[in-house]
Amino acid sequence: MVKTAGSIFSPDSGSPIKRRVRIRYDEPLAKPLAHYFLDGNANDNSEYNRHGTVRNVSFVSGKIFKAADFNGTDSQFDCNSSFIGTGSVTLTAWIKPRGWGGLGFGRIFDNGTLFLYLYETNKSIVFHRGTNNIIAPNNSIVLHAWNWVAVTQTALGLVNMYINNVLVSDPDEDGGLPDEGVPNLAIGCTYNYDDTQTFDGLIDDARIYRQILSQAKFDTIWNERNGTQDQV
Repeated sequence: MVKTAGSIFSPDSGSPIKRRVRIRYDEPLAKPLAHYFLDGNANDNSEYNRHGTVRNVSFVSGKIFKAADFNGTDSQFDCNSSFIGTGSVTLTAWIKPRGWGGLGFGRIFDNGTLFLYLYETNKSIVFHRGTNNIIAPNNSIVLHAWNWVAVTQTALGLVNMYINNVLVSDPDEDGGLPDEGVPNLAIGCTYNYDDTQTFDGLIDDARIYRQILSQAKFDTIWNERNGTQDQV
């Protein structure tokens, strides 16, 4: 995806004003399977139009523009499709948790076999898609602050986990061979929408890719949401 433009400046203060600009996907940034801006709706902004549906989710001021606000009890976001499969995958999202979510395991992504969730015991996150849990270091997630989380897993099960664009797992940890999730992908809640492990806080700019993104591509995404490149 190529970006054009960035910040514009207020004629009164001279301060930069963040805005989204239209971008197109190309090889350097890869094409997402789904990309949810969460700017007031559940629309998928990828070319695949995998629009979601929500229940008890509000949209409030986010990392840039709006973000989805999950209440920790009965908020639901259904992507209305099961599209990840068993191949390579990259997940990224900005999160601003108020707490650790239902039962201390607030879900970020969940399709029944792929899980990325908060972990209250360690104050961190956990990824599972196969046989082994990959757990970020203790105290790696900060409540009431924006944290950028990203996970890659190859078709052979090798996992790398990032928080705020820093690798926090061992390189290429063995997560086990990926299982295919049959249910629809859910964001901020469990795949079966049983209201037990709902995320409590804000989720913004959720992306799913069917390939492993490089560090250079992570750098681009990180910079987009930190003001150097603003996105539509």
